[in-house]
Amino acid sequence: MLQVLLRVLNVLKKAPIERKQLLWLALVVFLLLLYGAGGFYLTEKAAWEAGGAEVGVDTALWWSLVTMTTVGYGDFFPKTFAGRWLVGMPVMVIGIGVLGYALGTLATAVIERRSKEARGMVTIEEGGHVLICHCPSIETVEEVLLEIRADQEWKERGVVLLTDTLETAPEILTKAQVTFVRGNPSREAALEQANVKGAGGVIVLSPQPSDPASDNHVLAAVVTIRAIAPETYVVAECVATENTKLLRNAGASEVVQLGSLSAELLVQGLQDPGVNGLISELLTNRTGHQLYVHPINSFKGTLQDACTKLGTSRYVCLGVIDSTGKRYFAPPETLSVEPGHRLMLLGDTRPAKL
Repeated sequence: MLQVLLRVLNVLKKAPIERKQLLWLALVVFLLLLYGAGGFYLTEKAAWEAGGAEVGVDTALWWSLVTMTTVGYGDFFPKTFAGRWLVGMPVMVIGIGVLGYALGTLATAVIERRSKEARGMVTIEEGGHVLICHCPSIETVEEVLLEIRADQEWKERGVVLLTDTLETAPEILTKAQVTFVRGNPSREAALEQANVKGAGGVIVLSPQPSDPASDNHVLAAVVTIRAIAPETYVVAECVATENTKLLRNAGASEVVQLGSLSAELLVQGLQDPGVNGLISELLTNRTGHQLYVHPINSFKGTLQDACTKLGTSRYVCLGVIDSTGKRYFAPPETLSVEPGHRLMLLGDTRPAKL
């Protein structure tokens, strides 16, 4: 119940209700509450106290509130003519009208917000989200989403899908709390609407994974992202091997080349049967152990000390990447590590900061 209430409040917070409407509504409710409380106190205090009941300001406010909201508990009620017809009647009639107007305004705002979300017309304001550009298929986006949410550190982050191939947000993605923004990922306006500057990371999918020409769309998106958000980490999907270097030069932080990866897995599967299952388990966040490239932020010492601090029983150190990007596999434990280096680790959960 609490989760449902929080989601409704979150929608209302984002709903396009004009400030003047809210101020006017709050003013009317406040004045009506004061009128009802003041009128009840002045007209009914003597009548109720004559019967032995005490009527204070708090009681008058309570009666005014329950009458405005049409709850009417009946514990207090007007006994005098003035209290009934000059106070009670106006509070009931106007209260019903104000309540109906308030509910109608809120309902309209929520419906309008939901409609805009479904059509991809919302502007993303919160940061730290994962931005997915292009939608080759709903299934592909689902797979990416499952991998993101399987990581403990990333599962609470928002996910935004930016594409111009969908008219409305698919129901399955809406239920998964993916925010849909309709637009071309190579257009600045669309990327700004998706708040690429505030994104925690960007994944640029190939619109058509079987067509090498789709690399042009990926390239255009990467170039535009880099122009707007030069510091954002961008992982791009590439179809044609010859375009890998081009995408890196355009500013992609990492490029995943499907063709060469497929060839490598096929050969490894032939030469070392069972290796593909091992690689699959290491790459997915959903089962087994994972590979982590863990940055060193403040620690300085030997590799052995770093692994001890992380917990030698939970992680296996496969290597070190230095500040220049050079990789050292199976390095000696006496190797010095410092801020700017990254550890290549094998473990069952994301390690703590170093």
